Amino acid sequence: WYRYRIKWHFYADGRIWPEFSFSAASAICTSNDHRHHAYWRFDFDILTGQPGDGEDQIYHVNPALDTVTRLTQESQGTWGDPADGVFWAVRDAAARAGYVIRPSSADLELPIDSFSKVDYLAVRYVPGNYDDGSNGCAINPNVSQLDNNESLVGQDVVFWYRSGALHLGGNPWECDIVGPTLIPFRRDRVPEGAADEPTVEDFLVNAPFDAASASLPEGYELERAQPNPFNPSTTVRFRVAEAQRVSLALYDALGRRVATLHEGYAEAGRYETVRVDGSSLPSGTYTVVLEGESVRGTTRVVLLK
Repeated sequence: WYRYRIKWHFYADGRIWPEFSFSAASAICTSNDHRHHAYWRFDFDILTGQPGDGEDQIYHVNPALDTVTRLTQESQGTWGDPADGVFWAVRDAAARAGYVIRPSSADLELPIDSFSKVDYLAVRYVPGNYDDGSNGCAINPNVSQLDNNESLVGQDVVFWYRSGALHLGGNPWECDIVGPTLIPFRRDRVPEGAADEPTVEDFLVNAPFDAASASLPEGYELERAQPNPFNPSTTVRFRVAEAQRVSLALYDALGRRVATLHEGYAEAGRYETVRVDGSSLPSGTYTVVLEGESVRGTTRVVLLK
């Protein structure tokens, strides 16, 4: 019934994108709305030749509040408000280098539910511990192998990350793509008299690439419509990593182009907001298609009258 694809993208500027894609075949269960969940277990051992128990430091970063919180105890939680742009960072204490863990927009859109239980876990490294020890499919954060409220100070740290996608019923061949972007950063020069603890800006500007395009592993970002479902109109935002001519079009369930939403030149990194007018269209599921010189992406909208 289901189709899964796992890919790891490694970029020349040091980014890593662990992609997980979901699709399905036509079956009884795929005719209903359902959620998919994927979990990653990240163990960052930054320095070559360093013992596996080298000290890691993990941070919860909230750009909206301009706060950086170091997690000193094993912790678990949910994404919170997607508008805050929350992300995490793990750095090697000796190297002052590590990776930012930045959620994708798709990951942030699906809040925690009764099945997934948790969105992230920061736990102490335990040799040979590659799962939560439970018998169920969902990650159980409260078993002894994971969140045991132990100290993370001076420890090798493991970060668990959950992605999720909502697959609407009646669209078995829809493809949902999830997964965070891992962004390298380094803070090897601490200004005289300054604290060693990093700031929000340190995580944004000390990476060896353009931070503005860090969250665009495929060269573009096409957000899901807000609101969705909608009646009679909704809006979609997109941006591209490289300046180019783009078009945004609306297609019906039969693949027919029913509206041109946007055509023109898009500047690099700048969000464009496009209105989708469904006042003259029948109820149904439509696909918004973004096409440019080097990008192509889609998102689905549902018109209910």
